[in-house]
Amino acid sequence: MLVTSRPALSRVRLMAPLFAAAIAVLAACGSPSSGAPSSGSGAGGTAKETKAPIKKTLTETDFQGLCAGAPQAAATAYDKTKAGIHPVLGFGSKPYDSDAEKLSPLDIPEGFTVKWDKDKNVYTEIQLVVCAKRTTDTVVKKCDGYKKDGKPTGQVLNLHSTTYEVKLYTASTGDVIATKNIDAPGKDCPSVALSDQTDEYEEVDEQVVAFIQPFVKTT
Repeated sequence: MLVTSRPALSRVRLMAPLFAAAIAVLAACGSPSSGAPSSGSGAGGTAKETKAPIKKTLTETDFQGLCAGAPQAAATAYDKTKAGIHPVLGFGSKPYDSDAEKLSPLDIPEGFTVKWDKDKNVYTEIQLVVCAKRTTDTVVKKCDGYKKDGKPTGQVLNLHSTTYEVKLYTASTGDVIATKNIDAPGKDCPSVALSDQTDEYEEVDEQVVAFIQPFVKTT
């Protein structure tokens, strides 16, 4: 068993100068001017851990901001001088919704875009984004006569004649490289209506794809 006791006064006075000298030496070793490392990977220090930044897995919706002028920096740069397919995504004013600013994906052919793969960050390969927004809108006809189980539903649809402004953007920079207006006159009432549908707009997906094809597929 270790027993400690208070030293005699004369012994304390004798040891005090030695303690003071030792403290001064230790302070000098730990000061910035001493040259001794106080941190980091050197002796007496702790190495700082560095972690690689986490690469976000992009989804289709991460490119919708292009329609408002916001580029997607993680996308692949577009170079029209390179032959081949330049993958594209498309968004347009949502069908059946009177708010033209509400967008939904356009139907882009499989050969013009990328295919989702849960194990790969495939959307980083996107080079182009096309946006088709309705800019004019006129109701030209009321559509009715719809039935369910042979009985009239009383449902009435507003058939719209519209114009779409189509813009093609480079995904990584947000630059507009082509524009076109596409008319969608809305001539015929649909033979079938969704149960909660009140408006009918002619879709322009095929016309949009025909417009962007020379930019997507280059030779």
